[in-house]
Parts: sequence; C-alpha cells; structure tokens
Amino acid sequence: MDQTQNYKKSAIGSSLRTHGGSDKNLTGVYIMKLTVNLGKDSYPIYIENNILSQADTYIHETFRGHKIMIISDDIVYPIYGEALTARLADWECYHIVLPHGEQTKDFQTLPQVYEAMAEAHFTRTDMIIALGGGVIGDLAGF
Repeated sequence: MDQTQNYKKSAIGSSLRTHGGSDKNLTGVYIMKLTVNLGKDSYPIYIENNILSQADTYIHETFRGHKIMIISDDIVYPIYGEALTARLADWECYHIVLPHGEQTKDFQTLPQVYEAMAEAHFTRTDMIIALGGGVIGDLAGF
C-alpha cells in the first residue's frame, strides 16, 4: 500500500470510499487530490502547500454556483482571509469570523453561522469554505 492509500485510510476513514493520487505541480509542490465517491454528487478534496494561490482554479473545476461563504476564526482569517477573498473575485463572497478555540464548537455557535447564510440568501447550490481546521472544519461541515 503506497503513502496515498495509507493517508486515505487513516485521515479519511474507512467509512468513505475514496480514490486519489498524488503528484507534483509545475512548481514542484507536492499535491494530493482525493475524490469522495458519491455518484453524481462526488467531489474532490485537494491537499497542497500554498493552496490558496490555486483556490479559484480548483473551485472553477467543480462549482457552478454564484455565492461562497468563508467560515474562519479570528486567528486564521486575518492571516489568510484577504488573500483567499482576492482569489475568489469571480464569485459573490461572504465571510463569518468566529472566536478561535474549542469553546466555539458549540450548538450556540451554529445559529450565528446559519444567520449569516440566511442574510446572504444562501441555498444548497452555494459553497461553504472552511478556512482553518479543527473546530472551523467541524462547524462548516455540520
């Protein structure tokens, strides 16, 4: 079993059926693309150093909607939020910045996220980006 398959089994979990590969892009940066197989609703997951510089390219490959909500925290967004938003100029972008840390992973935080999406008239055809990890990824995925 190669490193890619080991990664998929440990990081994605055996409950999701995925396939993917790894390669280097033109600048020699290691990239990995995994596909979550859900039939017509399949989608890719990209893992790459400096991925924000390619965010618009990857999003154009799969997203046909018009709105994107960036969910982030008060540590990550000030560092990367502006750069990401600049790459997403082709879409109508919104963001919500939440306090960092485990205290944010709470059912009381979800209404804030839902309210921001409702105010922007988000639908199922719009996109959510989790800019950060851990708590932010959990909230964005919920």
